[in-house]
Amino acid sequence: MKRFLKLGKRFMRLHWPKIVTAAIGCGLFFLSRHFTDQLQSLLISIAAALISIPVVFLFYELINQKNHRRIYEFVYDFVNNRTHEIVDETISAVRIIMEGYTVYFDIGHAIYGDSEEEDRVKMTKYGQVRAMGDDEDFWPADYTKDDYMRDMMAACDDMDDDYIFDFDNITIMPYLADTEYLGYQVFSLELETYCDDFDELVKNPLVLNHLEDDQLIILLRLNESLQMLCESIVNKSDLFLQTDIKVKSFRCDLFGDFNNHLGYTGGCSLFYDDGEFSTMLDNDIVVNATEELLTTVYVLNPSRIQFLGAIINEFMFWAEKWRRCELL
Repeated sequence: MKRFLKLGKRFMRLHWPKIVTAAIGCGLFFLSRHFTDQLQSLLISIAAALISIPVVFLFYELINQKNHRRIYEFVYDFVNNRTHEIVDETISAVRIIMEGYTVYFDIGHAIYGDSEEEDRVKMTKYGQVRAMGDDEDFWPADYTKDDYMRDMMAACDDMDDDYIFDFDNITIMPYLADTEYLGYQVFSLELETYCDDFDELVKNPLVLNHLEDDQLIILLRLNESLQMLCESIVNKSDLFLQTDIKVKSFRCDLFGDFNNHLGYTGGCSLFYDDGEFSTMLDNDIVVNATEELLTTVYVLNPSRIQFLGAIINEFMFWAEKWRRCELL
């Protein structure tokens, strides 16, 4: 029933001028009975034209639409899949901006703010087991299967993957103000590739000609907000401020040979390493960085937090709109 109502609304939105014209023709036809024969004949002729012309065009468009349904479905699938891919990748970058180095640890994997100043991140026994994955030989000697099940259930209860959509321009500001970043994240953070791909997508003639108006509006607004987000993080030296905070739990291993006069530009692997336990968290290309800077802690420039928060909320608003948009 809901689908039929949606189809009915879509039909009326697309074809209401033809329906109104035909309705006027019907009105003239019934009204003609009250006039003289000569005027009645004229009104009937006008009514016939008003009814027949929009009906002919309507049938033509319906038949044409049916004949081209395969290309419509192809365009819908193409746009849907590509947009979700780009949006998901961008949301991953937004999570980095929102969470800093805590983005690498799921609920229950690590504790933060230990009593020792430099031990700001400590991986839990539960986190160590989860990080080792399928390695059956690994299990902490002082950690039982019952302990693991207890911690897993607690983590599942606290997990909320969509919390990032719940912020507004006010609540996001203190959250961003408390976030700390590793230099590895600062020097590897970039959205230019996604911006270029998405801009090319929305300018594709197939997309512009075959999406419904409301879907195209969401897509264009999403592209606009993504471009603004991309521009807001280009100037890293203005957005991120270096601190004297020390975190001992991370290690960066460089690979490749891309040194230049600005610093190291090339591959980098990020590890959690507390001296007793080590696991790789991520690897990426970092730009114009030294090995020391990659494990230096940064915070957001307070003067940029309000502007950045508003842009993040704008992007997340349209991203959620797109996720809820039914293409077919």
